Amino acid sequence: MVALQDVAHAAGVSIATASWAVNDSKDVRIPEETKKRVGRIAKSGATGGMPWRGAWHGAVRLDRVHQ
Repeated sequence: MVALQDVAHAAGVSIATASWAVNDSKDVRIPEETKKRVGRIAKSGATGGMPWRGAWHGAVRLDRVHQ
C-alpha cells in the first residue's frame, strides 16, 4: 500500500483532493485529468522514492482507485 499523503504530494494536490479522486467522490468537482493523475500514481506507487507507510498513515487500497 502507498500512503495517501505521499500520493497527494507526488500528484501535487492536497490530501483531501487525493482522497476525493481515489474515492471518485460525486460531492466535489475534480477535473478528470486530476483523477487520472492521482489514480496513476496510486496504482503505480510512483511517489518519487518516498518511503512506504502502513495503513495507519492513510494508505490507499489500490483495488478501489478510480480509473
